[in-house]
Amino acid sequence: MSFALILLISCASSPIPGRPVNDPRLAPYQDPERLLELVEQPETDIRIIDIRSAEEYAKGHIPGAENIPDTELLERLDELPADQYFIFYCATGARVENIFKELRARGYTRILNWGGIMFWPYERVSLNSERQ
Repeated sequence: MSFALILLISCASSPIPGRPVNDPRLAPYQDPERLLELVEQPETDIRIIDIRSAEEYAKGHIPGAENIPDTELLERLDELPADQYFIFYCATGARVENIFKELRARGYTRILNWGGIMFWPYERVSLNSERQ
């Protein structure tokens, strides 16, 4: 039981430990503190995409994140130019990893699987209330 607790604490410090980053410009944003800096001072060529359902997004998401559900993402690639940088997240990171296989096959390289909203230690924006 204590081993599982230690593993959970370890995962919380890095959203997806050991997960490769396709573009070095996005590597620093694996750290939640650095992602918060990006949220507070957005860069026009880096977009944060929440691929959870609209219902999950409405309950709470990273401030500034756009919602494109994984079930729609491949049909909406015209909204995601391959020359932009994208930081994707879902609940745990697993849905993003599934989508990444398709994105890589279609030539997307400026992408980062940030992991899951569960690793975001800061306030979340809810569509029902201003901040959580």
